Parts: sequence; structure tokens; C-alpha cells
Amino acid sequence: MLSMAGNSFGEIFKVVTFGESHGPALGCVIDGCPAGIALSLEDIARELRRRRPGQGGASTSRSEADEPEILSGVFEGKTLGSPIAILVRNADCHSADYDNVRDICRPGHADFGWHAKYGIRDHRGGGRSSGRETLCRVAAGAIAKQFLAAYGIRITAWASAIAGIDMPQPGDADFDVNEIERNPLRAPGKVAAEKALKAIEAVRAEGDSAGGIVSCLVQGIPPARPGRAGFRQTGRAACRRNAFHRGGKGRRIRRGFCRRRLERLPKQRHAGFRNQQRRRDSRRHLQRSGHYI
Repeated sequence: MLSMAGNSFGEIFKVVTFGESHGPALGCVIDGCPAGIALSLEDIARELRRRRPGQGGASTSRSEADEPEILSGVFEGKTLGSPIAILVRNADCHSADYDNVRDICRPGHADFGWHAKYGIRDHRGGGRSSGRETLCRVAAGAIAKQFLAAYGIRITAWASAIAGIDMPQPGDADFDVNEIERNPLRAPGKVAAEKALKAIEAVRAEGDSAGGIVSCLVQGIPPARPGRAGFRQTGRAACRRNAFHRGGKGRRIRRGFCRRRLERLPKQRHAGFRNQQRRRDSRRHLQRSGHYI
């Protein structure tokens, strides 16, 4: 007899998610959020609306209101420091639509692996392995976002490539952060987003689906504060967390995969310290002067 592990993550800010796609509800419990953080129901609902499918025809047709309920851990708009429980009830379930796959394992899904391991599975929409479970993570992320904002840390993510079409990148003239929230693809460029939507519709008409790339920018992190040496470095921790996205097949930090195509690596800059003042020197200067760190 086996039990399903891997429903929680985090060490200081800990998150446990629960629920199935066609069950009564899904939700999460957050333990470790400090007391006194401003948090409203709208802070969570706003992020859930961004995640909600059925926007623009580029995702599933399932339509859920995704209205969150805060069951504990918040009082008069402030966190109490105790565990925060969030519940989101399912409403638009059409379980009968999955009767034809009760005894069939769909390719590209967790059906076979789940049944082979546990001897039982919820065939209705994938059960626990459904993409709908991501709303639990989004709800927890909404709280983490409020927590980080109190320290001046801001996170921005966007679709940087969809269906083989590259989106504008930071530094490009047509890269617009404000445009990300104006289109269903979360693309930072209006023209590129329209092209990608047409490409998705063309792929869908052929009975297929398209992939893409998501980029994320974190601003305001104090130097040398996050992460630990060894296996808990910040970049490694970020990749481990991002591995939870079932559709993701590759992750990179900064240049990442692009570095393998470079004949020579770009010149690095070293950080030097003199009289407690931080200075930056080129590699060549450090080699000449004999200053190494």
C-alpha cells in the first residue's frame, strides 16, 4: 500500500495543497507566514482570476468562478502568524464527459503512471494530477507575493515565446510590461500576441496543441541574502520549485542553454572590496593587479 507524497513544499514558508479536479473543492494551507502582513480576499482572488482558464480561447473551455474562501489565519485584513487555510470550491464539473476514459489511459497524462503505482485513479479530469491543482499554488503564491512586497521584492513573469513565435524581450522597443495583463497569452507585445493567437488557433484546428516559454524577472532581492551554499543555492531552489509545473520540460537561469552555443563565454566582472567599499573590476585588471576573490 502506497500513499501519495509530494503534496507540500517549502521550509520556512511551507505550503500544502489538497483536492482533486472534480472533487468538492481544492485548496491549500500555508504555515510560516509572519504576522501583520496585509492580506485581503481580493489579493488572492485577483491572482486566481489571472490563472482562470477560458480566457481568450487559448486554454481549456472549463469555466470556474474560482472564488476563494479564507478559513483561518487572517483577522481584520492582517495575517495572524498562524496557518492560513484557503478553499476554492469546484462548480463547473462535467464528470460524465470522462466516462469514456474510465478504463483507458490517455497519452500525455498521468493516468497510467498513477494507476500503475497506486492501483486506483480518479479518471474525472485527471483527479489530483489535473492542471486545476495549480490554483492551490497560485493562492499560496498570492500570499507569498504580499509577503515579499513588504520587503520591496517584485516578481514579473510573461510568455516569451508561444507556438514558435518569439515575444519582445526586455530592452526591445516594443517590450511593454503593461501589455502583459492586456492579452490572454500574457505576452509583453500586442502585435506578437495577436500572431501567436492565430498560430494557436491554426494548431487547434488540426487537433493539436502548442508549447511556449515563460520568463520570470525578480527585482529587489538583497545581495547575498537568499539561498545557501551547496544544494540549496537560489538558482537550484528555483529550478526545483519550477519543476512542479508538469508541462515544463526545461529550465534555465540567465543565459542557460544559450551558453552552450557560445564559442567563447562573455567576459565576467569580478566584485572587489577595498576599505569596505565595493568595487567592480574587469578580469584583465584583476589578473594584472593580482587581486583575486
